[in-house]
Amino acid sequence: MTTTSRFVLTAALALPNTLAAQSAIELDEALVTSGLIPVAVGETGATVEILDDDEIADGAATLDDTLERLPGVAVTRTGTPGSNADLRIRGLPQRYTGVTIDGIDVIDPSAPQAALNFGTMTRALADRIEVAKGTQTAVYGSDAIAGTVNITSWQPAKDGLSWGGQAEAGSFGWVSSVFHLGYLDDRGEAALTLGAARSDGYSARPGNGEADGFHQETLSFRLSRNVTDSVTLGVNGFWTDSAVEDDDGDTNPVGDYFETRMGLRAFAEVKGDRVDHAVSVSRYVIEREDPTGFSRLFEGRRTEVDYLGTTDLSANATLAFGADWVEEGSDIDGSAAEADNWAVFAEVQYAMSDRADLSMALRHDVHSDFEDATTGRVALAYRLSDATTLKAVLGTGFRAPSLYERFGPFGNTALQAEESRSAE
Repeated sequence: MTTTSRFVLTAALALPNTLAAQSAIELDEALVTSGLIPVAVGETGATVEILDDDEIADGAATLDDTLERLPGVAVTRTGTPGSNADLRIRGLPQRYTGVTIDGIDVIDPSAPQAALNFGTMTRALADRIEVAKGTQTAVYGSDAIAGTVNITSWQPAKDGLSWGGQAEAGSFGWVSSVFHLGYLDDRGEAALTLGAARSDGYSARPGNGEADGFHQETLSFRLSRNVTDSVTLGVNGFWTDSAVEDDDGDTNPVGDYFETRMGLRAFAEVKGDRVDHAVSVSRYVIEREDPTGFSRLFEGRRTEVDYLGTTDLSANATLAFGADWVEEGSDIDGSAAEADNWAVFAEVQYAMSDRADLSMALRHDVHSDFEDATTGRVALAYRLSDATTLKAVLGTGFRAPSLYERFGPFGNTALQAEESRSAE
């Protein structure tokens, strides 16, 4: 049994009220953003779970424990906080799940099967989590056959200067703290989050009394500015640095594991007379070191460029369309590999009536090493009442083998992309 005590402190300094008090910067918790077009929960055919800031703060110390409480989500761990944790959606391994933090894809290109280790994810980076279950490849591309996890960091919700924090202590020497500082007005926002966590841990290996400690430092930020009435420019990013004393497979039962993640994204949004445009460029780098492992030094990197256009076809129909280009690279003990992918995609959201909504998505991917892949998804939502909604989804997906699977120490360059079909 784990015992935890918490201390929470928040404050806000309000400036004179303006129309920005109703700013769209505050995200409606009932809004689903897993598709190309944000819609209300009851208007999407996808099965989506949303955790807000209060639910995350009242959850477990690490995100894998918090997410495991959701229906259809399970986690397999190898030890204490900081050790490997594999998250499964509807039974599928994590290599089939896409994960983003503030719009940055954080799947590790250097991992054996291209996945995020949720065991090193504390609550500091998460203010809102959206889990979409079922095939999302038509929207996100490869690695989203099981679903997606979209994490949003803290943003100010009130005009003026605001700040807050949380501190907690628990068993096994667990201590963590998070501090937020932000500013919001009618022209933009600024947000900064600092976090730290540590644990003395315990030993996951039978017969070994050495405890597996863990510590992590976290930083995230967001800046955006409305440079004109129709143009918004911004940048957001994060950094985490972790270390864990892990019981690995080496003859030495005491192993150290180090991990550093860095993500940076710049974006521009333009509101047009007929079409709204959004462009972003992001860079993600993860460095891992396992001094006692078979492979000891790992580096994964990803550069991504995205364009998304949105327009109303009619009073009841909205069209989103776009393109993206992704280049991934890995370096494992000096052995480097790269691959790239570009894609075009579109989604239509149609309100058939005041009770029924239909969405259709189509995507075409061109991978540098595999055959082209076209995937699609059709989703229907029918509201019987305010409390009951019937949903149906048909979708196809694909997953390209990771760089490690093809070029790693035991890789197979003959591997081909996986395909999927699903219905719910």
